[in-house]
Amino acid sequence: MQIAIVTPGVDLEPSTKARFEDDLAKLARRLGGDDTATCNAKLHRGERNLVHVVLEVQQGKHHYLAKSADEDANFALRKARDEVIRQVNDHSRGGHSQYAKGR
Repeated sequence: MQIAIVTPGVDLEPSTKARFEDDLAKLARRLGGDDTATCNAKLHRGERNLVHVVLEVQQGKHHYLAKSADEDANFALRKARDEVIRQVNDHSRGGHSQYAKGR
């Protein structure tokens, strides 16, 4: 998976950016190590010192999007990552939504 992290207005240390890539590795594993998949993480600082995260993942014809905000940039990114993983799981064959509908 190709990962791009854009952080306009948010100063990140190199160690924090490396931690982001480690957090997104869980998402890459869930996508089956698809080298054609792309992940774009955009972080910006908003009101009340919150860091807003927009996480977009494109895998073939599937597009996943999640947003979150928190004072801690790492926590905000993990919340968005977990939401994308939930969307991937729901979309996959035998995902939760299909199970709940009795299919």
